[in-house]
Amino acid sequence: MLELRNIGKTYATKKGVSVKALDNVSVVFGKTGLVFVTGKSGSGKSTLLNLIGGLDTYDTGDMIINQKSSQDFKQKDFDSYRNTMVGFIFQEYNILEEFSVAQNIGLALALQGQKVSDEAVNDLLKKLDIEGLGNRSPNELSGGQKQRVAIARALVKNPQIILADEPTGALDSNTGIQLLETLKSLSKDRLVIVISHDLEFARKYADRIVHFVDGKIAYDITYTGEESQSDEPVKFTDKGITIEPKYQLTAEDLKVINAYLQNQTKPTHIKKISDQTYSGFSTTDTSDIEQSSEPFKLVKSKLPFKASLSMSLNALIHKKIRLVFTILLTTISLVMFGSVDTLSNFNAEDKSYEVFEKNNYNYLMLKNYKRGGDSSWYYYTEVNLDEEVFQSASDLYSNSILIPVYPLSLSLDAYIKYDWNKPSFYDAYYYTSFIEIDNETLLGTNFEVTGRLPQNLNEVVVPMHFYQSVAYYGFNKEDSVKDINEMDDLIGEMLYFNERNMKIVGIIDYKDDLSVYEELKVSGWNQGVDTPQNYYKYVNRLREGTLGLFIFGEGYYESLRHVKNSRVEAVFYLENERMHQFSTVSKITDVDAETIKYFDSVDPLNLGENDIVINEYHLGNMIHRDLGDYQYNTIIVDFLVETYYDELNLLLAEHFPMYETVDDIPDEDRIAIIGYELYGYISDAERYTKAFNAVVEFYLSTSEAPSFQVDFFKDYYTNYPIIGLRVVGFTSDEDNVYAYHVSNELYDELYIEGEIIYNFILVSTKDMKREDFNKMVQQSMNKGLLYKVSLQDENIDYMIMLSETVYGMQQFFFWTAVILAGFAALLMFTFISSSVSHSKQEIGILRAIGASSRDVLGIFSKETLMISIMNAVLGVIGTVIITKLLNDSMIYNLNLGTTLFDVGIRQIILVTLISIVIGYLSSALPVLKTASKKPIDAIKNK
Repeated sequence: MLELRNIGKTYATKKGVSVKALDNVSVVFGKTGLVFVTGKSGSGKSTLLNLIGGLDTYDTGDMIINQKSSQDFKQKDFDSYRNTMVGFIFQEYNILEEFSVAQNIGLALALQGQKVSDEAVNDLLKKLDIEGLGNRSPNELSGGQKQRVAIARALVKNPQIILADEPTGALDSNTGIQLLETLKSLSKDRLVIVISHDLEFARKYADRIVHFVDGKIAYDITYTGEESQSDEPVKFTDKGITIEPKYQLTAEDLKVINAYLQNQTKPTHIKKISDQTYSGFSTTDTSDIEQSSEPFKLVKSKLPFKASLSMSLNALIHKKIRLVFTILLTTISLVMFGSVDTLSNFNAEDKSYEVFEKNNYNYLMLKNYKRGGDSSWYYYTEVNLDEEVFQSASDLYSNSILIPVYPLSLSLDAYIKYDWNKPSFYDAYYYTSFIEIDNETLLGTNFEVTGRLPQNLNEVVVPMHFYQSVAYYGFNKEDSVKDINEMDDLIGEMLYFNERNMKIVGIIDYKDDLSVYEELKVSGWNQGVDTPQNYYKYVNRLREGTLGLFIFGEGYYESLRHVKNSRVEAVFYLENERMHQFSTVSKITDVDAETIKYFDSVDPLNLGENDIVINEYHLGNMIHRDLGDYQYNTIIVDFLVETYYDELNLLLAEHFPMYETVDDIPDEDRIAIIGYELYGYISDAERYTKAFNAVVEFYLSTSEAPSFQVDFFKDYYTNYPIIGLRVVGFTSDEDNVYAYHVSNELYDELYIEGEIIYNFILVSTKDMKREDFNKMVQQSMNKGLLYKVSLQDENIDYMIMLSETVYGMQQFFFWTAVILAGFAALLMFTFISSSVSHSKQEIGILRAIGASSRDVLGIFSKETLMISIMNAVLGVIGTVIITKLLNDSMIYNLNLGTTLFDVGIRQIILVTLISIVIGYLSSALPVLKTASKKPIDAIKNK
């Protein structure tokens, strides 16, 4: 059945010294019988047991199992061999503490893939006299009971070989005898090999004794039952001469032996009977050993899932704090990975369209931008949007309706009855845009017109905001205020601007949600409240959106192109110092001549091309600059004394009685007493004007006309500088405080050519193709264009900005997550290593009773998988929470109406995969190392 041929096994000590545990050992075992392997410690008997049980491997020789050589066996073959043919009984019992008695016994059977029945287990317990202990834990058993459980575990799978390593070593003598009686009984139908140093038990119970000395078999004897029939110390038999132990041969014995030898024709064996062999035993005759005829067939082990899971859980909880810390750090890294991928998955086009749909956009706006800066830093600024740009945009977005929006300046002050004591944030100062559309274009939009569209240049359609404003405040007419209760009340009324009387023929609803601005009506600037959150959005939509978008008749803008531009910005500089700023211009010849006062040095009839007239407001600034405060105030005081002498003396007697007349006031106090104190009692608007005029007359009569550099701005982006403009006078015309007046020649230079300039482009979203929308977003995102027509919408702008921010932060978050994942993997490695170390002996026991390396991998794979799943679940939950916080914050602050970031199946799969990869990569080394260990090393916790 089992034969060892020339087996050699050498171990290296910690000091590097080689020790031969087995030295060319050959022995044959039969299919049944109780064989004791005896010898002193270190003689090689335990090594022999480990090799026979497949717990260790031999260096030289061969082990034959049922006529099958094991020289080519791999570790998995030895695993299957133990699982199929071998049952182990250990000195220290080696019962798995996490399982009950019945589970320990059933595990060996389950490893063979057999069903474990309670009846079979209970029958075995009864047979071994431990009936009723099946549900107990091992720590509730005595030593003898534990050893019987170990025997039951070995027997349950009906092995052909039972290997017992010092089975009585930890038992009292009575229990030990009971155990050997049991093994003796079991040996009747199987091979039982017992490793023992107890020669007394060996003589009593062994069918065969194999004794080792220094790694070699000293003797191998089998019990025959033949007792010695003679007391003679020297016996002559057909097998040779036998001499009793410790007997000293006499001279007579030698003569007898020599005579015996002379009569022999063949070599004669002379054997001294050892003092350790016993009556009834004789040298083993291997030819008499019965060999098994059973075919060599192995059963691969399969550790049950429940048992594997139980061991995984037991290993998992042995160091809870380290487990929690490992899971926490891994979860943080997974949350970062999940969040990074969620952010990376952000698509500006998709999210912009989602915002577009959820907010029910009825229109979009396009503006023209030019790229500035250099390759390392750049920016885009708004520039003129002309007819060429509009045409290129129309070609690019050919599936959409594009409407040009023209500039307009219309103040509401003249038409709305404000309560100036209660100004509100809803007050609109002016409107800035208008369009020209026909009925066909209107049908291609979502806009609705109550009334009709203009049919000539003297008709206008006002926006819904205008209607709601006059309905809220009241509509100012020339001689009365009209209450506007419905749209028909406003239709037919007149507006005046750009030197035209315009009849309101309709009201257009651009489908803007004006209700969101209602809160602006109930609070104002002077009420001590904070500016409402949506105020600036309201102002922006009013000035650059559809809230204030009028409709004029076709050709209205064309008619304006031939009118001199009355709004040309001008900035005055004196010696590079900015002095004044004006916003409107006209001809000097168009100003009422009676309101103009000139410097005495200027001849009004001979004005030059670069001579200009300014408003008295700015003249006052020039006077203060040129005269200084002291001279300015001295002129005022002299004028007051000359004009109001008596009145000032009366006030002086009342408030400053130490002086008899104003002439007695010291020069250093005249400005303070007369100019500030006394003048304060008599000052009014008329007297102030007279005093100021006195200063002006002095200034104009004593000063030369100053020259300036003036920068004229025909539009917001280009200036037209002129050096050497001379201010020749000022006008008291109060129609426009910020006006300046130039010669006819300069006025013609400032003439704006008939270029078509648009404020922006209005895009109808009715029946808009997704293709065009994507093009608009792509155009807005493209940073490589010198000029581009981009979407003008704060929500979509934010999506684009966010995409750029996300792309820029991806690398940072990714590598941060990688670093954290590295720490997490290191922690996982140390945790699994600790878990493996904690479970080494249990693994060794499992291997001994038949479990394979694959089963060991299964245990720790489940442990790793459980940790990975916990990490993944927490990682996904954390990613969802972080994403929700980001979304909630941005939705609240930006009023987007949609989520920005979405956690989907992609992120769940990614987080789970990363968690599993981290788990298995970090656990691979310790687990594979343990799984590849020889079972004996695992048992010994090496």
